[in-house]
Amino acid sequence: MTTRPVFVVAAAVLLAALAGCSTAHPAAPSGSPSGAGSSASKSPAAHAGFKIPDTCLSATEVSGLLGLPEAGPKVVKETDQLICEYLTATQNGAIINYQIKPGVSAASLAAEMASNPPADATVTPIDHLGDAAYELDAAGGVSILIITGSTIIDIAGGGAPLPKVEALALDVLAG
Repeated sequence: MTTRPVFVVAAAVLLAALAGCSTAHPAAPSGSPSGAGSSASKSPAAHAGFKIPDTCLSATEVSGLLGLPEAGPKVVKETDQLICEYLTATQNGAIINYQIKPGVSAASLAAEMASNPPADATVTPIDHLGDAAYELDAAGGVSILIITGSTIIDIAGGGAPLPKVEALALDVLAG
């Protein structure tokens, strides 16, 4: 079970770095270049009105999208954060972390990814999720980091391939 800490640590480092991003500039419009291959038309899921859900997706729904056995979710809910862990006793599972970060934008996320990418991970922009999104590919598997409005969503796929983690991301963004 060594893959879970890679994603949790990478996400924690990145989220902590983004917490210090300047709030002097408003969020970049959806069609603005972010250095991430942005296009003028973003997915309908990219909007400032995204709200952190009140509850986590069911383990059955996550399992169906990822094709992995999932348990849980174990839920940690705070004022501006919701963490949904779908971990089993014998294997790593998915982790979905929603966090409100006022002042964070697609441009600040792009700058952070360019200047301070997570160690031991390949970072690739994804232009069809949220306002900005990145695939983080490490030895333990794939994770996707998305910003939509002022919410950052970090999805660790628990070893599932990128297309399945993207399907989960689309489901998360659809609410």
